[in-house]
Amino acid sequence: MAVVQSQLKEALDTLKDTGVRITPQRHAILEFLINSMSHPTADEIYKRLKENSLI
Repeated sequence: MAVVQSQLKEALDTLKDTGVRITPQRHAILEFLINSMSHPTADEIYKRLKENSLI
């Protein structure tokens, strides 16, 4: 779990450093991708986050 949190923080910091606003939606997508064990399509990400009311 600590590794995932570290990866998430590093990714968020990189985005912030390049001027990308971290919206709740972007945060949820990034967290989903880091936790994913596959290579999901945009539609799969949307459906999963929609089911969990994260977007």
